[in-house]
Amino acid sequence: MEVSYSRHWKKRNTIEVGHRGAGNSFTKFAAARENTIYSLNTAAKNGADYVEFDVQLTKDKVAIIYHDFHVLVSVAKRHPQGVPEVLHPADMHSEKHIDYHEIPVKDLKLSQLKLLMLDHVNFPQKKENVKKLVEDGEEEEDFKPFPTLVEALTKVDPDVGFNVEVKYPMMQSNGEHECDHYFERNEFIDVVLADLLNNAGARRIMFSSFDPDICSLISMKQNKYPVLFLCVGETQRYTRFQDQRSSTSLTAVNFAAGADIMGVNFNSEDLLNDPYPVKRANDFGLITFVWGDDLDKKENINYFKKELGVDGLIYDRIGEDERRRNVFIVEREQKRALFKMGSGTSTPQR
Repeated sequence: MEVSYSRHWKKRNTIEVGHRGAGNSFTKFAAARENTIYSLNTAAKNGADYVEFDVQLTKDKVAIIYHDFHVLVSVAKRHPQGVPEVLHPADMHSEKHIDYHEIPVKDLKLSQLKLLMLDHVNFPQKKENVKKLVEDGEEEEDFKPFPTLVEALTKVDPDVGFNVEVKYPMMQSNGEHECDHYFERNEFIDVVLADLLNNAGARRIMFSSFDPDICSLISMKQNKYPVLFLCVGETQRYTRFQDQRSSTSLTAVNFAAGADIMGVNFNSEDLLNDPYPVKRANDFGLITFVWGDDLDKKENINYFKKELGVDGLIYDRIGEDERRRNVFIVEREQKRALFKMGSGTSTPQR
């Protein structure tokens, strides 16, 4: 690698990261559908320093941006006698006439995923809380779900950094696996790394994952981009993982320090109950990021910024309630202004 940032982090004010672009649009209100090119560019326009999104592979091994491991495909029910029902147009989308089938994203090719309409990827009881952005009919490409990682690298504002969460299924504490028979880790990571190394250019990139082995492998396979270990820790909201390395925030800190990765991305819920893991991470010289629904509240954002002094925050609807600018653009403008000031100073004659 010509330049390595895997262990380099310039200390500055807290970096602010747009969660899934402009925010989670399936369980919260958002101005754009999550994890789309439009959502990522909306966050960039609103002054996000980075945008965070989830990457996984299709059946034909294309890295795409999508959060869940499964999609729901709707199929019209057949009549009990085997004869398809003749439906009134108003009943076409009624739940009583539709069966929903859950299919892993990994079992569908990119071309098949692109054919799915929005209603096909929602749980039927959850309608997406997103403003209507286009008229009924064919959507513009940037509004559609399942963009590829390469499309994001080429179409999203280059000034905004990417926090690439590598989605790898894990065994949960309740005994359920997030997605069985998945791609082998090395194969998965190699596809993602190839896309990034060939298309990222000068864009700022960082990786994150809940899977500690994914974090270690990414760190070993390249030395250009930093890695953060995502941690659930002590929680009442989420199902925890069986892997003991993420069982508590302190254990996550110890793993990150031992694995020589850059830092830990903590769950806000856990830190609000006990902020000590941040101090422990600082003692190890680790970078600290925070994610979680608690960051919907401005007072919690201010607490993590001013009281704990974390390095980064990942939250929804970034820049919608306040005017902000991308810190890297501001720094670049300041450097240019200083350069102009310096070059305009005349040298005194002797």
